[in-house]
Amino acid sequence: MNYKIIETGYELPDVLLHRDRNDDGEEIVQIKAIGFYDGADNMFCIEDITFNSECSAQRFIKDFTLESAESWCTDNQIKYSENHK
Repeated sequence: MNYKIIETGYELPDVLLHRDRNDDGEEIVQIKAIGFYDGADNMFCIEDITFNSECSAQRFIKDFTLESAESWCTDNQIKYSENHK
């Protein structure tokens, strides 16, 4: 598995994971969350995680769950405001 989109619901932006290589040729998975809505600041958060092998990176993507995505958004303080509801 090389990518995954996790739909988190109404309060948190959806999360995208995808496998890539960094400038040093290391295997990475990027986790991204992007949120857009009218009348408020847009959100963007990204994190790169380095792995020793393609297989490990793919397994990480496969095992990343809705609960993982929600926790990642919470840990990075990205959430739609109460006014968005």
